[in-house]
Amino acid sequence: MFIEGNDGAKIHRVSVDDEGRLFTFAVSENEDRHINQKNGKVWSAVINGVAIDAGQYIAYFKNTGTANYHLTDIRAHMQFAASMYTVEFVSGTVGGGTSLLPAEITSRNLGSSTDPIGTMEYATAATGLTGLTSEGVLFYAGSLDNKSSHLRTSSNIIIPPGTAIAIKVITANAAPGVTMTGSFVEVPVN
Repeated sequence: MFIEGNDGAKIHRVSVDDEGRLFTFAVSENEDRHINQKNGKVWSAVINGVAIDAGQYIAYFKNTGTANYHLTDIRAHMQFAASMYTVEFVSGTVGGGTSLLPAEITSRNLGSSTDPIGTMEYATAATGLTGLTSEGVLFYAGSLDNKSSHLRTSSNIIIPPGTAIAIKVITANAAPGVTMTGSFVEVPVN
């Protein structure tokens, strides 16, 4: 059996087997790669060498736009062995931080100058960010024996408009402190 389609200039024909399966050629690419190539809305957010007390929020992102943001992964390096952090769904009004935009946000498409739409802050004092309430822990992660860790999830952490996440350091880290890179992708709401 064959199926034919016409795009106006050419007739395309595909084969179908006796169980109704198409014989096709397909190319697959990750969603973030496709979005980055199409419109450059994939970013790295960097926190570099922040000394932080135990139990303090070190980074915050609230989506104030109309699209979803996906946090695809976090790479972290912490100075001290057995350091832990959490990624949390939070509410409240953030205080005590410095904006990550634009200095600490870099597009992964070097030909794009767009910035994510939201409030992005990081702690510059060991006392961390203030005004936040945890609504739930999404992930625990850590760095053992002064090594880097990489938190990644195929489902991503989806941050819809009006919602926020924060990263809390469970174990204190003195100078040179905590270094993290988070990856964000802007994905249209379906």
